[in-house]
Amino acid sequence: MKLFDTKEAKALLDAGKAIAVDVRHAGEYTEGHIAGAVWLENEKITAETAAAALPDKTQKYLIYCHSGMRAEQAKKKLRDLGYTDVENFGGVINWPYGLTK
Repeated sequence: MKLFDTKEAKALLDAGKAIAVDVRHAGEYTEGHIAGAVWLENEKITAETAAAALPDKTQKYLIYCHSGMRAEQAKKKLRDLGYTDVENFGGVINWPYGLTK
């Protein structure tokens, strides 16, 4: 599993060139998430839930979870659904820039 660089992810998010997508469970998201992240639980990703949360299939989406494993699964699911620019940048355990509630 190759992870997208967190520094590059932060720069893209700050510049508005990417959207963070948190694929953890609701309780994990509520405990703290990256500011501005869209929540789309990995286990509930379907064509319908993805389209509702992430309407633009060409947008750059940066996927994360706790450690990177669920993010990798979600990345594959989204790519299989036709999303063209999806990257896994790991998990909140590797995110040094703080979380929001």
